[in-house]
Amino acid sequence: MIKFLSLFLPFFMFAEVSKAGIYYETFGKKEDPAYLLIMGAAGQCLLWPKDFCEKLSAQGFFVIRFDQRDSGKSFYVDYKLNPYHLSDLAADAISVLDDLEIEKAHFFGLSMGGPISEFAAVKYPERVLSLATFGSHFDYQPMINSFSPLQKETSFSAPTKEYQRLRNEIMQKPALSFEEQVEQRLQIWQLINGFDHPLDYAFIKPIAEEYSLRTENFINLDNYRLAIINSNAELVEIHHKVGVPALIFQGTSDPILGIDHAEALSRTIPQSSLHIVKGMGHLINPHFYSFIIEKLNEHAKDLN
Repeated sequence: MIKFLSLFLPFFMFAEVSKAGIYYETFGKKEDPAYLLIMGAAGQCLLWPKDFCEKLSAQGFFVIRFDQRDSGKSFYVDYKLNPYHLSDLAADAISVLDDLEIEKAHFFGLSMGGPISEFAAVKYPERVLSLATFGSHFDYQPMINSFSPLQKETSFSAPTKEYQRLRNEIMQKPALSFEEQVEQRLQIWQLINGFDHPLDYAFIKPIAEEYSLRTENFINLDNYRLAIINSNAELVEIHHKVGVPALIFQGTSDPILGIDHAEALSRTIPQSSLHIVKGMGHLINPHFYSFIIEKLNEHAKDLN
């Protein structure tokens, strides 16, 4: 079912819901090589800003962004009745390519989108041309420990105390009004973005407002935590199985995970290159558009 088709945007943009129930939007010409952008937990496609997608498309790519299940305009599930793993979210991503009749694509995953991209590369190797990650975990155990008093030993860095405090505060006192939802979203996004290059209020507030309007059930966002817990044992075993070239971005101002995760990914994924980016946090920030797009372009074009 087509949602909208616009000819009045700077770049041709199309939106639809796949047969599997995943809402997606595309930018550019379908005959160009595809870049599939995979967002993390609470993963609405809006966090791949429209102007970022347009700029990447201008480099000669068919850019696709989509809402993960349990977010935005995609389908929602009862996790108790229908539990899922990150590998199932990889299957959702593949369903978008199926819907568009795209044989192969470059995958770019942010946060949880990184592991999802890895699962896609391992379980659907014929569909993944290359892999790029941004703020991606090597091991989710430190994050899992921050949710639970029953902690397991890990050598990897945990989220900062400030991030844990704000996240737990929001989880324990969910917003009641639309205005409170927007304000909570702005607080958490500003924090995870880091403070070296703050997000412009005029840029980020409309995204937060649209995000809240497009959320059918905020309770379902906890399903991602459950999926992460149920997938981590498999995740730490697949990094070395990724068989495509991988580009790894990690910011020095990311409060969710330290550079040790990115360094471990770079050591373990066979064909990988690492970019530690000074002052970058855990969101796609306009300050870093040019650098990220340049590296994505080089990474993909090197395979031609």
